Amino acid sequence: MDEKKAERPTAMKLNTDLSNTHSILSDEARPSVLAALEAKRKEAEYRDMDMYREIIKENIGYDYLLSDLPYDHDRLEEILELLVETVCSTKKYIRVAGADYPAEVVRSRLLKLDMEHIRFVFDCLNENTTKIRNIKQYLLTTLYNAPATIGNYYSALVQHDLYGSSRD
Repeated sequence: MDEKKAERPTAMKLNTDLSNTHSILSDEARPSVLAALEAKRKEAEYRDMDMYREIIKENIGYDYLLSDLPYDHDRLEEILELLVETVCSTKKYIRVAGADYPAEVVRSRLLKLDMEHIRFVFDCLNENTTKIRNIKQYLLTTLYNAPATIGNYYSALVQHDLYGSSRD
């Protein structure tokens, strides 16, 4: 019986020689395949970002705003890039004004912005006198809320201009 036990391990010898494996991807090929897949994913991401950049530029009248606001090119470019970054985000939720909203809701609202909304945001920035600690969040919040607040903002300005000075 001792002889059979001694024979069993040799009969069931495992092949542990790693140089003789027949896997689909060898260990040496795996990093290059993963790198190629990552490069393709990034390329698609950049293509999507370029596509959305053009859509947003058209929506907000970017070229017209550039010519109409000659001293605000940098600010306009920052807003454009923030819009593109946010619209192309792969996160499920995006934080706006301290609350997390589904990314699709934020994306939808930002893609509805037009030239007047951007002018409104510039007006808000110009009138703000408080220190802004997180300008990116402030801009995102202002852009996100622009469609919902622009009407009341300008109505209040008209009311102030018509009746505000007589009350002083």
